[in-house]
Amino acid sequence: MRRLLTLTLVAVMALGVIGFAQPGSSPDEPIYMLLVPSTEGATVEAVGQAIAEAIFDLTGLYVVASLQADYTAMIEAFAASEGDTFGLPTTDQYIRIFERTGGNVSPRLGSVRYGYPWYYASIYARRDSGIAGLDDLDGKVWIYNDTGSTSGYVFPNMVFETAGLEFASIVTTGGHTNSMVALIEGQGDFCTGYGSAPGAPDGWEGDRWDFGDDPEMWLWDRWNGDLFREAFLGTCYDLRRAVRSTYDFDTVLTDIGVVLNIGPIPNDCLAFGPNFPVAIADQIVEAIKIHIATEEGAALWGDENFYEWTAVADIDDSFYDEYRVITGRTASIITDDDIIAGEPVEGTGKGETIEVTGDNRQVFGKGGNDTIRMKGGGTYEANGGPDDDNIESTGAGTATLNGDEGNDTITANHEGKATIDLGEGKNTARVTSKVGICDVAGGSGDDTISVNSTGTTTVRPGAGTNTVTVGSDTTDVTVTGHDGATNTVRLPAKDGRGNWARTDDGKGPTRIYERTYPVGTGAEKKTVTQEVTVPADTSVKTY
Repeated sequence: MRRLLTLTLVAVMALGVIGFAQPGSSPDEPIYMLLVPSTEGATVEAVGQAIAEAIFDLTGLYVVASLQADYTAMIEAFAASEGDTFGLPTTDQYIRIFERTGGNVSPRLGSVRYGYPWYYASIYARRDSGIAGLDDLDGKVWIYNDTGSTSGYVFPNMVFETAGLEFASIVTTGGHTNSMVALIEGQGDFCTGYGSAPGAPDGWEGDRWDFGDDPEMWLWDRWNGDLFREAFLGTCYDLRRAVRSTYDFDTVLTDIGVVLNIGPIPNDCLAFGPNFPVAIADQIVEAIKIHIATEEGAALWGDENFYEWTAVADIDDSFYDEYRVITGRTASIITDDDIIAGEPVEGTGKGETIEVTGDNRQVFGKGGNDTIRMKGGGTYEANGGPDDDNIESTGAGTATLNGDEGNDTITANHEGKATIDLGEGKNTARVTSKVGICDVAGGSGDDTISVNSTGTTTVRPGAGTNTVTVGSDTTDVTVTGHDGATNTVRLPAKDGRGNWARTDDGKGPTRIYERTYPVGTGAEKKTVTQEVTVPADTSVKTY
């Protein structure tokens, strides 16, 4: 990075710990940007470092680009992070990160490639190989990059298994570009990897390419068995383009063809890991929008040996709902179109995604791993079923969000009041600063509870081993005890808002921790007191 800041360490004697600055505020407290080696590892790492510096120039945030060893390592690093990590996961990686973290991951930007928010898996083979369709792959040598790759393995393998195909052998390469090189060099009969829509010839005024059209429209003249003449030749944006600096590109297009496409698949994304501060995430999102729109940024993001993003679009987790259905991770999607007004909504017991935008709704999960999103208003209620469910409120009003027997994740991210009952199992509750008054109750399992609500907040952990994390915006929190429970309360000390001190007399059944800090500037400046009350036998730490 281009400048260094001095990090001041302040001892918090009452708690016996040390407080630090917020993530990204110095080289010693960086934010990590995780990158997957889906194409050419050296290029991915170099471009990632350049993007990290651009983010610093736009935000002052110190970001470290971190190339992961493989697809699995990317998922593990995301899941293990704690408030200091974002990255660019592939579609299937994002889904697996979501599952590993119990939904504690936030996709904010979806990639756009040449105007398309989706891509597909393509099967490539030599044109003289005799491979013209799916049946011709049986008994051949399959080249792919990694079992964690959406287009290289996950989607093609679903199709191959359904068709009952068996292969003579497998060649794994570690990267999409490597797979195309292996095919060109004769190490296998066909390869699978990402596909992209072909670009139209200059001056084209007709319809643009759509999924289901000839995958080599404007590229390969099937009538004459050759590339189209220059006046009719479009632009290749698929995996073959990634080797154009290594091989003669016209020869590659002449020798290697697209057998078929599988998809479409929603594009990869920019996502923030568990407990990443929303305000800092907002800065990074805006910086990337600005950067990718510049000439320098477009060249970096659009490099075919990076991730070839040409634009970005705002998304949330629902962007991947159809993918979950296709891959069997959810049975179906239930929306307001499937709901009778005024009647409760029930799942089928197979595990659904239920998304409700109407007001005053009541939803019941019935079985399977349900995802319930409450986007409406008024007074509403969402109830998980007996399995592992993910419940989220993002609208407004008064929400009652209840878990059940499984390991549930409940997120209150709406404007209004929240009452959360986690139920049995090993559960996670997250309450954002949009919520005012809040009450969270645990059950008999081990609960992880994070509150950043701005009104009076009560947390009643259950009988297990529990962790309660208090956010920077929560000014009045009371944590109660439970017989036989082991509780840890974590207070923020890396947010630059000062240190905590004990203010109780040490004789009662509770401890009180307090800190005071200024908010705003000029005439709007005021002093805020943040107070947390915990049982005397609670372990208190900072983060």
